[in-house]
Amino acid sequence: MRRLAELALVGIAAVWGLTFVMVQDAIAELPPLAFLAYRFVPAGLLVAVFSWTALRALGRDGWRAGLVMGVFLTAGYVFQTLGLQDTSASNAGFITGLFFFCRWLKRHRTHGGNVRAPLTFPEDPDSLPGCA
Repeated sequence: MRRLAELALVGIAAVWGLTFVMVQDAIAELPPLAFLAYRFVPAGLLVAVFSWTALRALGRDGWRAGLVMGVFLTAGYVFQTLGLQDTSASNAGFITGLFFFCRWLKRHRTHGGNVRAPLTFPEDPDSLPGCA
């Protein structure tokens, strides 16, 4: 079972890494913001259709939290896609992957080695500067 989990992880990492090459190829043909719109507007509409009941049940705080998270997620995708115009796909993938290591390192130091401690939203933006 462990071997299967390791192979699955390698496969997921390979697919994730290939997306940087595919995005770089796509933005060679389309403007980056148009590409992101073509990518995420249909996806957002599909999620809205399949989650309509849950979305209607959201209160004001839920919509506000979703908006804040959406702004940060959008900014991340915009900056990452714009960055792919000026660097290689491997550099972009490395820098993006480095964020996860920095996140783990910060949680490890903050929680005394307990990296399974609950993640809270106020803690997450704290990691944006990186490993500092």
